[in-house]
Amino acid sequence: MKKLALTLVMAVIMVAAVASTAMAVEPYYHGDFADNSLGCAKCHVTHAGQAAALLISGPTQTDFCYYCHNSLSKSPYDAKNGMIATPAAGGFMPSVAGGFYKTFDFDNHNYASHAYTLTDYVYSTSVHGVETYDGDVWDETSIIPGGTTTLTGDFRCGSCHDPHKGGNYATSTIMPRLLRLDLPKLVQEATDNGGVGESVYDHRDWTFGSIGASDTTGFKTQVVTGYGDNVGIWCAGCHDLFNQMDADAGQVAVDDAGTSVADKYMHRMNFTLDNPTDVTHQSLEKVALSVNDKLVCLTCHRAHGTGSSTSDTVWTRASASYELSDGSTDDESDSSVLLRETNRDVCYDCHGAAEFNKPSDQS
Repeated sequence: MKKLALTLVMAVIMVAAVASTAMAVEPYYHGDFADNSLGCAKCHVTHAGQAAALLISGPTQTDFCYYCHNSLSKSPYDAKNGMIATPAAGGFMPSVAGGFYKTFDFDNHNYASHAYTLTDYVYSTSVHGVETYDGDVWDETSIIPGGTTTLTGDFRCGSCHDPHKGGNYATSTIMPRLLRLDLPKLVQEATDNGGVGESVYDHRDWTFGSIGASDTTGFKTQVVTGYGDNVGIWCAGCHDLFNQMDADAGQVAVDDAGTSVADKYMHRMNFTLDNPTDVTHQSLEKVALSVNDKLVCLTCHRAHGTGSSTSDTVWTRASASYELSDGSTDDESDSSVLLRETNRDVCYDCHGAAEFNKPSDQS
């Protein structure tokens, strides 16, 4: 009888342990330290750190982040290859943010199939250039493209993400995907408005779907199902020049990076489309309007990397705010600039042959 009772007790403990693991909230190891301090040792080594701040790996911060996020073996989020772990066949699904090394081929494979293989992936053609992973070094002397400020430190994973700000999303101060609330222009906005601003532009309105616990990690993962209406406002925390919200944007020149010369015409951003049904390929993986049909930065661009390509020199840039990372101002580029579709298909999907969603159609 005692043996049976002991067996039952152990069974209850095991079920509770499994249930607790399965119910864990992501992003795990990056927050709620008072309840579970295990995350400290996942990143820091008290007496044998391999990089500054007692980090477990290095020498750069991006190398450190890749210690876990370069495959699915240590984390269910593989930022290098654009994968999220799932218990389904194949063990993963693509990240719509793309990857810094490889990205799901959204142009030629079906994201909605939920049956993915490594052959569905291609090398990323452009990335959001953290440290040296785009072949250049965006350091603290670089002017942020489309922005009026310079970088604080080298551009790295921690420029956008705060590794200590995880927890139960979305509660106060907890942002989706560990996104920072202290981007340069968000801080300025808060200061200019007497300490508010972050509460106005907190963008905690993303939508997520929770998928089952990964077989390799035991943790549930959260998959983006819709971008928040304010995601573009958050991007403008660095790329503030691009945040042209007025109805006449594109018709009136903008003072470019404080040069006192209005010499740039910029696409209107962060507004609700009057005719969203006219948009071809409107979906989370292609032309992604926000949850309430706003045109936001992520409507046209991916956050980490894209596998889409361009077939020729297709755009020009010049002036201080469009410097390359080496300080030069080359006026031509064949970069795919993180676009979500090949060439300029994102333009055609909204505008057609200049027949849909014209500025004159918008309120």
